[in-house]
Amino acid sequence: FRQGDLHAEAASERSATVFIEAGSTKPEFIKIVEESFSPYGYIWKDKPDEEGVVRIRCSLNRTFNFLLEKKDLIEPWILKNKKYFAAFLAGYVDAEGTFCIYNGKEGCFSVRSQDKNILQQIRNKLVELRILCRPPHLVRRKGTKDIRGTISNENIYGLWTYRKDALLKLIDLLNPYLK
Repeated sequence: FRQGDLHAEAASERSATVFIEAGSTKPEFIKIVEESFSPYGYIWKDKPDEEGVVRIRCSLNRTFNFLLEKKDLIEPWILKNKKYFAAFLAGYVDAEGTFCIYNGKEGCFSVRSQDKNILQQIRNKLVELRILCRPPHLVRRKGTKDIRGTISNENIYGLWTYRKDALLKLIDLLNPYLK
């Protein structure tokens, strides 16, 4: 959850407050954030913007410092356990990836992210699990615009597979953890 959808920052170096922010067009996502953090601090939600995105901000105490550091790393304890990895990957894919139909006929799995090392770790673990995919590669350079006009503040990397056998194995791996 932290690696993908949430943004966390301290109010200041000396402040006792950690802010968690997120936005989504999906009411279910906003509800999960609200239910996860409301027992621990103040929650603020905005009305949907012109694109239907609702922003949510949570003010938490410093026991949530562990959310501040966003590493480009999957922790070793996750990589050592197939179930933990599958659960992590399902959450990461929910935030950064997609399954889709490409060119109207072939299935595709893709993940795009600024987290080059995480994508490499995902690829390595998938190959270890005999789910073949190409190595991650640069898909958009820092400072360039996407089709919606959003300027990327970092390089964006992508990881894909179109292989039917890989897609079926990947779906089997992630299915217990996807909603």
